[in-house]
Amino acid sequence: MPRFRIKSPTMAIQRFEDGRRESLLLPSRSEIEISTLPDGERPKNWLVDVRWKEQPVTMFLVDLLERGERIDRD
Repeated sequence: MPRFRIKSPTMAIQRFEDGRRESLLLPSRSEIEISTLPDGERPKNWLVDVRWKEQPVTMFLVDLLERGERIDRD
């Protein structure tokens, strides 16, 4: 799956098994891997599932596009 590096602090949502949700701030230079890719044209407020530090989080597509840069796997 595609990997991105976050260029500036960015909000994400962490979901827990009991249904709770908490917002968190991904720090600059965080590396994330996209778990789901939107197919076709999607609105910028579309949510995408990503993995950060081995945990699933959700973030807005617009944040990923504006604050992230795609990186290649090493």
